[in-house]
Amino acid sequence: MNIKPYILIFKSNLSKEMTYRFNFIFTYLLQMTRLFIALAVWSLIFSQHERIQDYTWNGIAWYYGFSAILLVLYYPSNMFELQSLIRKGTLSSLIIKPINIEANIFVKFLANKISSLIVLSVLISSSFYFIGIKFYVSLSVSTVIFLSISLFLAFFFGLFMSVLAFWLIEMWPLRRIYQGCMTLLGGGVAPLDLLPDYVRSVASYTPFPYLGYYNVKAIQGTFSENELFGHCLMALGWTILFALLFKILWKAGLKRYEAVNL
Repeated sequence: MNIKPYILIFKSNLSKEMTYRFNFIFTYLLQMTRLFIALAVWSLIFSQHERIQDYTWNGIAWYYGFSAILLVLYYPSNMFELQSLIRKGTLSSLIIKPINIEANIFVKFLANKISSLIVLSVLISSSFYFIGIKFYVSLSVSTVIFLSISLFLAFFFGLFMSVLAFWLIEMWPLRRIYQGCMTLLGGGVAPLDLLPDYVRSVASYTPFPYLGYYNVKAIQGTFSENELFGHCLMALGWTILFALLFKILWKAGLKRYEAVNL
């Protein structure tokens, strides 16, 4: 496969990410504001408690710090990639090109994530350093593999949702549903081990903890090698499932696609 076209697509989309500076800056200011609001609430709680279950103040602060980075990194930003192409009838121009549809969307997905990862990591680590919050990062080979699998899971999850545009007129409710699920089941509002048992039980049957909570815990080094291996297998299983669902729905959607501006 000739990778040159994908490199060019990656570069152009990375440049595009940096073009709209106000939107670029405001997005990260919003993320930092949310983070510090959460930390302000927890600082009041830890002013009266030295430890809550297995969490100290530093531990909970870095849970939210890592969570802020990973929730952006693993956000399926490609969930609306196909919608405008299908609705405007311009998908044909992409289909006839000698490029792979998944690879084309994936390099755009990566371009979006690299800037997010770098900027948020620098902002959060710098802010925490100046306010005296210590942190510990555990990046073993198993952890890196797990984080990489989760990135592919986020991509194929978004691709699966994107292809639903063949049947759905409005896609925006999917974003709200995803955000709600990540807030509760992905550990966005609080670590899952601090939530009721029934929430953890429901979350374990969904892919959302593998896009947030489990990734943070892996970086914090709280999983054994066996536990991490099990999470890798589960994340890989979800990734394969969404990849297969995309393939099936893509073929079915193309049969009903009429290239008409809707």
